[in-house]
Amino acid sequence: MKKILIIILFIPTIGWAQKAGDYFHDSSNLYINQKLDEALSVVNKGLEEYPNNAKLIDLRDLIIKEKEEKEKNKNQNKDKNQDQDQNKDQNQDQQQNQDQKNDQNKDQQDQEEQQKKNQQNQDQQNKDQEKDQQQQQQQPKISKQNAEQMLKALQNDEKETQEKVKKMKAAKAERYKTDKDW
Repeated sequence: MKKILIIILFIPTIGWAQKAGDYFHDSSNLYINQKLDEALSVVNKGLEEYPNNAKLIDLRDLIIKEKEEKEKNKNQNKDKNQDQDQNKDQNQDQQQNQDQKNDQNKDQQDQEEQQKKNQQNQDQQNKDQEKDQQQQQQQPKISKQNAEQMLKALQNDEKETQEKVKKMKAAKAERYKTDKDW
């Protein structure tokens, strides 16, 4: 009986030490698996029951430190991402501005080219008009009387030519009549 009693007296102290060790063991595994919130929760429960356990206190401090570093890195990454997003936005704005300037320059060049073409067409038209005017000035002007005289002369020449043609036809026709002797 004494043995049983001694064992019963030691069990609570062994159970007590194992319980704090269980908390430590469970929270350590969670910490290793990067489940920091759960690990901190388990450690805090262990510290509620065993507030003076040095291992649990050290583990809690380690978890809190790790958590703070993660938060800090997360915020830095967030800031970097925001900076990158701002840089992207600025780059896009700059690209859009550059595109607009390029479009404006292109439009301006197109307008200048069109103006040059229009000017060349206008110059060509002016040259053509000048040539027409020069040709008109170079051609001798005929008076109405001269034109009528020339027209009458042409008509007379035409009549004479027609008469000659008739005479030649008549002469041919006579030759055929005289040439045949039946």
